[in-house]
Formats: sequence, structure tokens, C-alpha cells
Amino acid sequence: MKEDRIYFRVTNMQKQQLLIHAREENLTLTDYILRHTLAEEKAIDDEDKNLVKELNRIGINLNQIAHALNRGQNFTAEAKEVRQQIKKLDAFCDEILAARKTYFRELRQYHKEFLKFCREENKIREIQKKINISSKLKNLESCKGGNLHGYP
Repeated sequence: MKEDRIYFRVTNMQKQQLLIHAREENLTLTDYILRHTLAEEKAIDDEDKNLVKELNRIGINLNQIAHALNRGQNFTAEAKEVRQQIKKLDAFCDEILAARKTYFRELRQYHKEFLKFCREENKIREIQKKINISSKLKNLESCKGGNLHGYP
């Protein structure tokens, strides 16, 4: 049974935040504060748990390798297989780098051609504007017998 009381001061904003968090966890304010202040061990999020498991597995593997080496087991066949896998991995990396290099070269070429196209489009638009302006001027001159705005 709870018989003691503890008093402490908080700002109104802090109190509201505590109440919101307590409601989110379906707890009373007292239970929320007790749960979060008296917890012996903070919960580790899922990523940290997975990382700890993976590190534990790696540690177990290292232990097994150390025991095997201490027993005098020979790993020359495994080492040869590992070297072959590393060579394959290097070859794949080289292929990826070459493909990436080709991709960026082609991307730069495409970009240059696109900029050239845009410049040509702008030139065409400028020429069309000039043609439109000159045809409007000719229309104005031909109206009213060559007099602009109807003045002789």
C-alpha cells in the first residue's frame, strides 16, 4: 500500500507533457513517473537488440575459431575458399565500378546534349519573337496606308 508522498515542482508545460505521455501509455501520472524513474534497465530498442545479437554471434564464431586453432586444426582448404570468394567479390566490385563509370560518362554526355538542345530551343524562340514583332510592325504599317495609329 502506498503511504508516502513525494512533492516536487514542475512547470505547467512539463506537467502537461507528463500527462500526455502517461495517457499515451494508459498509465496514471504516478505510475508513469515511477515506471520511468525506477526502471532498473532502460529498454534497448530493436536495432540495438539485433546489433547485440549479431555481435554475440560474431563473438561465438571467433571463440570457435580460436578453439579450433588451439586444437591445431588446419584451415588451409578454408583459407583457399575464402581467397577465391574474395577474388570473386573483387571482380564484382570492379564490374560495379566500371558500370558506374560508364553510367556517369553517359549521363554527362546526355547532360551536354540536353543543354545544347535547350540553347537551340532558346535561339529558335528568340527568332520566332523577332519574326512575330516584325510581322506585327508590317501589319501596322500596312493598315491606314502606312500611317501609324491613323495619323497622316
